[in-house]
Amino acid sequence: MARREEPGRDQRRAWIALATVAELLPRVVDSGATAGAGLTTFEYMLLGALHSAGTPLRTGELASALDCPAPRVSKAVTRLEGRALVARSALDGDRRATEVSLTDQGRRTHRRALGEYTDFVFGSVLKGLAPGELDELAGLLGRVLENLTALSEGASGPESSDSVAP
Repeated sequence: MARREEPGRDQRRAWIALATVAELLPRVVDSGATAGAGLTTFEYMLLGALHSAGTPLRTGELASALDCPAPRVSKAVTRLEGRALVARSALDGDRRATEVSLTDQGRRTHRRALGEYTDFVFGSVLKGLAPGELDELAGLLGRVLENLTALSEGASGPESSDSVAP
């Protein structure tokens, strides 16, 4: 059996920083960026996907746009529908096939949250990063995202996010 090489100091340091950011970011952004509108970051992004599309989308299309499982989208749509921010309608008379659209209240809420989100993310989370650093960060995270996407497309392992150690 081949012996696995231990991760180097730089690898461990990068992994711990990335895992910590991944764990902390949603909570901090939810409490600071979208809390005024009463939205989670995911709900804000869902409203944003509908806004960007400009037309109603099926749940599966929303899941693809948000790169997440359809059941997660469906649960969020149910919550947002309960708050009259989105409307679900049957497609071609088939209740199983539905499309989701923004309501007027959903558009107003998204517009308000957009300002709060932008101010918080760029004024607090990314504060102090120079344009070149932002470009570098985006490039590096893009490469990590490519790795994660490839892994998720072929993954069948545990889905626990409790582990931070490499």
